[in-house]
Amino acid sequence: MSVELPVRGDIFIQMEDEIASLGACIGASLAGRKAMTATSGPGFSLMQENLGYACIAEVPVVVVNVMRLGPSTGMPTNVAQGDVQQARWGTHGD
Repeated sequence: MSVELPVRGDIFIQMEDEIASLGACIGASLAGRKAMTATSGPGFSLMQENLGYACIAEVPVVVVNVMRLGPSTGMPTNVAQGDVQQARWGTHGD
């Protein structure tokens, strides 16, 4: 994606973490640009505070949440729908 987006006239920004990534997407959206970010389950958990802000402020953003396989997440320990539940029910404290 980092190679393909500039070819199409779009912008790719590598952020330092998931929190900054969603923050940049919210800022871009508030400035009138289309923005999206991608993460996995643990990263999606880190995004919940900013995601809550985007929801309550009705800021349109796209977050691609990809369930990954690996130690302590996904298939090696247990098959579950945790990522789906987190995407459905949202931010911490809800």
